[in-house]
Amino acid sequence: PRQRDQYDIQRRDKARLAGGGGLQPLLLEVTGHRQRRAAGQAPYHQIPAGPHRSRRPGPGAKEAPQSAQPAQNQPVTDMPRPATSMATLPSVMVNLADAAGDRYLRVGMEVEVSTPDAVRELDALAPKVRDAIIILLSGKTYTALSSAEGKMALKNEVAARLNQILGTPRVVRIYFTEFVVQ
Repeated sequence: PRQRDQYDIQRRDKARLAGGGGLQPLLLEVTGHRQRRAAGQAPYHQIPAGPHRSRRPGPGAKEAPQSAQPAQNQPVTDMPRPATSMATLPSVMVNLADAAGDRYLRVGMEVEVSTPDAVRELDALAPKVRDAIIILLSGKTYTALSSAEGKMALKNEVAARLNQILGTPRVVRIYFTEFVVQ
């Protein structure tokens, strides 16, 4: 570790004399080196030079293998997902099951399904799908749908009904494109 620090100081001084670089790029490189090592990745001096780096691998160093695996510290949302397809369901307007009976709900939905075949099947079964959604929605009350938890529960119920119609669990998610209660 002591030699690495001395080498960094010499590089910084050379960069200052040359009129570029300076301390900030050096600190970023040292910090990046420590982060890569902590993550179990190859240090920079073992990575082949890219278009943004002119540094060559050190003597006797082997090139780091190019892996398709993401770094351990990447968020889960950046992980590749299986390919899915989207199906658009037409908007549905129903009276809610409130005591006064004067409230209605208008909902538009997009359905994420696991295969393109499921999209075609949903289109072929459109009357059954629409009927199931109308029956489900007309049994809801304003208070049940006014909270975020109520809307999430409705999404789950719609997905369960559609999977029941399709015969196999191919509905991945439900997205509301329109949700108006009046």
